[in-house]
Amino acid sequence: MELSQFQRQMHYDGIEWQYQSSRNKLNNGLLAENILTLLNSEIIFENYLPKENDFLKIWLEYKHAKNHNKSRPYIGDFISFIYNKEWKINNGFDHINFEYEILQEGEIKIS
Repeated sequence: MELSQFQRQMHYDGIEWQYQSSRNKLNNGLLAENILTLLNSEIIFENYLPKENDFLKIWLEYKHAKNHNKSRPYIGDFISFIYNKEWKINNGFDHINFEYEILQEGEIKIS
């Protein structure tokens, strides 16, 4: 998980970038809508109040990158959210022209 604070809008520099867009669910069936409901229903971050265009990205990682001395495959899917008066599901490229500062990185445990 990575929580980032909006710094400024960037201007198009003429370079074409390849970018993987956000998904609506992760490989384990975790849905963006379910996370969105939680984000907008309670305060889940300590010492942080979201501001306009702040960005939250959630992805899967293996707890152990190797299993029986073999590397596990890369998990590339992620879910992302952008704040605009409330958290909203990022529609792929909503944040691409913004510059961010990472505020928090961490692990989310679901029970």
